[in-house]
Amino acid sequence: MFNVRLVSCIILISLVLSSFAAIEAPCQWYGTAPLCFIGNSCPTNCPQLKSDNRGDGARCWFGVKNYCCCAKKTIDSIINTIANA
Repeated sequence: MFNVRLVSCIILISLVLSSFAAIEAPCQWYGTAPLCFIGNSCPTNCPQLKSDNRGDGARCWFGVKNYCCCAKKTIDSIINTIANA
C-alpha cells in the first residue's frame, strides 16, 4: 500500500514539474539581430524596462532589442499549466 502511494506521488510530482517547463519567462528580449527593429515591440500590457543593441546575444545592425516584462502573461501561463496538469 505504501509503495503504491509513493509511486503515485512521484508520478504526480514529475507531471507537475514537467508542466512548469512550458511556462513562459516573465521578462525577455524582443528583437532579432541583425534587423532588431523587426519584432522588437513589447506585447500589450508588458512594460519595456530597457533597450540595447546587443540584448541577449548577437549585435543589432539596425534598431535595438527591447527587454519587456509580462507578469500577467506569466501568471496566466502558470494558472493554465496547473489547470491542464
